[in-house]
Amino acid sequence: MIELYKFISEEELLEIREKKFREFSSNFPLHFYLDKSFDQNIDEKLIFLVKCEISAEDLLTLKIETSNEIVISSENLEAFNLLIYRIKIIDTSLGDLHHLDEIIKDIIINEMHLAEMRLKIFLETNSREIITDDYFYGEDDFTSDYNSELTEEMIEKIENEIRESAEFLDKKKEKTININTVKDAVEFLINEDLKQNDINVIKNQSINARMDSFRNHFGLGTYIRNLFFHGKTNQKFLDDIKEYKKKFSAIDHGEFGEGIIEDYLWRKLNNCETTSENLRKIIEIEEKVKSVRDEIYINKEVDNLSDEENDDLWDQFYKQLKEGSLKNSSKRVKLFSYNFKEEEIEKYLDLDDKSKNDKNNFEEYYYQQKALLARLDKEENEIFENLKQDYFNVQNILNILEHKHE
Repeated sequence: MIELYKFISEEELLEIREKKFREFSSNFPLHFYLDKSFDQNIDEKLIFLVKCEISAEDLLTLKIETSNEIVISSENLEAFNLLIYRIKIIDTSLGDLHHLDEIIKDIIINEMHLAEMRLKIFLETNSREIITDDYFYGEDDFTSDYNSELTEEMIEKIENEIRESAEFLDKKKEKTININTVKDAVEFLINEDLKQNDINVIKNQSINARMDSFRNHFGLGTYIRNLFFHGKTNQKFLDDIKEYKKKFSAIDHGEFGEGIIEDYLWRKLNNCETTSENLRKIIEIEEKVKSVRDEIYINKEVDNLSDEENDDLWDQFYKQLKEGSLKNSSKRVKLFSYNFKEEEIEKYLDLDDKSKNDKNNFEEYYYQQKALLARLDKEENEIFENLKQDYFNVQNILNILEHKHE
């Protein structure tokens, strides 16, 4: 791929934005460079640098020879726009913005959000999904009137939908009465309850997504709570949940234990059962945590302690978890549960320390951690680096714009 760079003004940026960053306009000079240095820019109005990519073969079809400077004729522009990849803003000079200051900043913010979302979703999906350029673009005209009053017909329709939804869930809950174990619950979800599309979405969650403990609290977590815990309950099932809570501290249990079912579901779909070797390491860590806690609370009658004494003991234990002999124990347990090796965990924790001690480069270390968890191959890592650089480029431009008057 050949990278082409172009210096543009605020006005041209607005037109490019109108075309959803897919087309250049004939209203402006069509000069492109293979070099991205601002040194060659002699027009102070051209304060943004953008980039697009095109294959060498496609350039030849336009009968354009590759040189340091390329000029696209108006006759070739339509074909050129069809052949290039998405236009990206990658840099800005320190020129002054004019009356379009806030409008331009909004464009940059939207581009930053898109770049960030593309990077995040790439790392949080096993399919390494790259969202489309129009991810944030909805319908061109959004005409819903939030201030309009609900008619009696509309109210009746909403009430009927709520009633039907509740009745449908009740029928499902009747089938769960005889479910006695977490494994049975997961089998029910896979074989009888969830739609194939829902199963595919859950299976496609990467370990990066799994490390976000609040990700499914209001989605799948709510559904599982309503299906298995609210209303009628089976004591054998609740006892099995309790046993899982004792065995698997690495799991975010959720409010009632729904996190245990959700975790087991993901692991079954992705064949990610913790190895016996890693289970042994987890047990060793948990025994050490218990030993330190017991030592702090030894000979203490917890029920008779004052709030101040209880807080003091907890502070001692928490200090060990944060800084002392138990530092990073919970992270180690969770990573071991996903079958990471010792050296991978050490690298992850080293990046964790760097992100805390070097605030200026926090996001660099943060995304390096996510890349490590994703276990990217060579090709995927190249894509990751490009997506990360796209995000950092736009973020840097926004920072320059926000501080240009200081």
